[in-house]
Amino acid sequence: MRDEATDAGQVSEVHRVTDADTARALGSGEAPVLGTPRLIAWLEPATVRAAAPFTGWARPPWGPPSGCGICASDPSAAASG
Repeated sequence: MRDEATDAGQVSEVHRVTDADTARALGSGEAPVLGTPRLIAWLEPATVRAAAPFTGWARPPWGPPSGCGICASDPSAAASG
């Protein structure tokens, strides 16, 4: 993932979709397309970063669920879960 903060309230991210990101691999469907759980996992941290200038939060105060490897786009956050 490449992350870039642009103007206040805007975040740009680029993700490469792999087989591990598909609905089939994530158990959320049978199609070999980007799975909704992965999309949400990518959107949530981007949303928090985009809102940071207005909320003062650098990351969600609740963090990813314990042991959830797909709930954070930051691998260090997922590893510490």
